[in-house]
Amino acid sequence: MYTRNMPDHIEKLLTVLKQCQEQNMLVGFCDEDDKNTFEVGFVESFDKDCLTIKRIDANGMPDGIWFGEVAAISRFKYDTTYMRGVRALYENRNKAFEDIRPLPRYNPKADSADLDYLNQAKDLDRIVTIVDFDENELSGQVANVGKDYVELRIIESKSGGIDGFYVVAAADIHHIICGGQDELKLEFLYRTRYDLPELK
Repeated sequence: MYTRNMPDHIEKLLTVLKQCQEQNMLVGFCDEDDKNTFEVGFVESFDKDCLTIKRIDANGMPDGIWFGEVAAISRFKYDTTYMRGVRALYENRNKAFEDIRPLPRYNPKADSADLDYLNQAKDLDRIVTIVDFDENELSGQVANVGKDYVELRIIESKSGGIDGFYVVAAADIHHIICGGQDELKLEFLYRTRYDLPELK
């Protein structure tokens, strides 16, 4: 019968930790005692007993230190699409969240303020988040605005990849967010993923 953290498993973890430390790659894992929390960070130091990582949050920002036993590591991952995106955010964190581009403006004279705002976002090439009355959120680029609907090109939150389209009735829009940290992160990941030039 197999048990967790047998010698070959520990040896493999140590080998991968060394590789990730040398290549400055992010690692991710759960603590055996808290499997609902997924830790992500850069390997700072380790030996066969203990590990220290510099934690990085989903926006690429430093988030303190995690220190614990190697034997407590569960669900170990590295070099995932999500981690590559977080690393790109970390390496460009000063400019990824610096928003100097114009934002849409409320037009009180528009027939539909929501749709006019979204039309402006489309013209400015801004990513928006639409929130409905049940607090469901959809984030993406405005692909098309009709008389009573908007079509969003969905941008996947972990990788910045295009993930299809969604048509939303104007009557279902409760509010719109543009230029927040989540939207800026998506704009950066999207442009990085598809090797697009920076927007000025």
